[in-house]
Amino acid sequence: MNTLTEYFKESLDSQSPGMPVRIITGMIVILFGFIWLPLGLIGLLGLLWIVYVTKHPNTNIMEIKTGDILAPMDGLVTLVDTNSGKKNKNFSKNSY
Repeated sequence: MNTLTEYFKESLDSQSPGMPVRIITGMIVILFGFIWLPLGLIGLLGLLWIVYVTKHPNTNIMEIKTGDILAPMDGLVTLVDTNSGKKNKNFSKNSY
C-alpha cells in the first residue's frame, strides 16, 4: 500500500502538471451532469408535449380493427389489394 501511495503522490499534489487536466475534466462533468443533461430532458419533455398537443383529433389507436394494415410511411408497402377474395400484398425493400 505504501508503494501505491508513493506512486500517486506526485499526481495528487496540487502543484502537479496534471492538475489543470483534472480541473477541466471536473468542470466538463459538472457542465454535462448539472446543466446539459437536465436541459436535454426538459427539451425532450417539451417535444413530447408538442406531439401530444398537436395530435390529430381523429387519431385513436384503439380503433384499429383486425383487418387493418398498418404500414410505415417510408414506402415499404407498395400495394395492398383487398378487392378480391384474397389479399395480395406487395412489399419492396429499398437498400441505400
